[in-house]
Amino acid sequence: MFHDLLRKNAHLEKNYLLHGWQNTARDMSYLCQEMNRHIQIVNRFFSSKPKGLFYQIDQNFSPDKVNQNELNKIHHHFELLIGQVWDLSTFYKASPPKIQYSIRQINNLCHEMENAERSAYAFEKGRCQSYLVAAFFEHSTVPLLPEDHVHFDLYHNFGDVILHYAQLGKTHQEAYSDQDEIVNDKNITSLRFLSGEFDIIFSDSPPLEIFHKNTQKFKAWLISKGVNPEEHNLGYARVATLDKSQFPNQSTIEIMKELFKFDDISQLTVVFDGKVFSQSYDYHWDTHDNEKNQIGYLNKAKRNFEKNDSKKILQIIRSLFNWPNL
Repeated sequence: MFHDLLRKNAHLEKNYLLHGWQNTARDMSYLCQEMNRHIQIVNRFFSSKPKGLFYQIDQNFSPDKVNQNELNKIHHHFELLIGQVWDLSTFYKASPPKIQYSIRQINNLCHEMENAERSAYAFEKGRCQSYLVAAFFEHSTVPLLPEDHVHFDLYHNFGDVILHYAQLGKTHQEAYSDQDEIVNDKNITSLRFLSGEFDIIFSDSPPLEIFHKNTQKFKAWLISKGVNPEEHNLGYARVATLDKSQFPNQSTIEIMKELFKFDDISQLTVVFDGKVFSQSYDYHWDTHDNEKNQIGYLNKAKRNFEKNDSKKILQIIRSLFNWPNL
């Protein structure tokens, strides 16, 4: 499916691309400023009670006040505002694309802030904890099959390329590591869909002894929540890994210092079924019309959703009254 994203030139979401990247203009001050801007946009819209709906977020962010508890709170607001991929909320469906964009940005900025905090702390301790997230607008999804369970592993290696979490909410690992007691249980789900999107983990592997101890604690937490660890896609589905021959005899810290010199992706290429698929991306996350373009993609998606929703309603009416398909 990744080759399809390249073939149709799907829009790469560059303002959600690099997480925990050092020496970037997307620092904590900028992320807080953007979070507050999008909170204000959402609050202003729902203060007028569109379609009888009212919603307000009573949070304001600054670099000195960012902590996991505040991020869990703002993420919960996002969950209530958007719902799930398979069950969008009335708030989200009632919102025009500009407001939908701000709702999505609240989630994106929340995760980017989490990873900025964790990466800075890890780097101070001589460890790496950064990520590259290749998410696209206009992607399609197919459900994972039960037998795909065997491809998931809780252990990761530095440079692993994994399937992207192509749904809303949090994974079980995220809810556990965030100590999130606010998130609704129905918004904690393991990976269910394949989208062609991917993440690259630039995070050091934990020592095996610590990994096994943490895994036992995690599974005990799952059981306490009534979740059977054997029935979920826990961890990461690895599809490739970094070729470290390009960084001979370099530590992970040294590799990241090299990668931190770059803050963009200009081209992606994949060989699929003997054919080469490649796409260039000549825009940057701070390109002046980037936000306008992304709102445009959401506008197109909203029209398609409403069109398909109308078709479903007509199909139900036809089935109820035995009307023929026209």
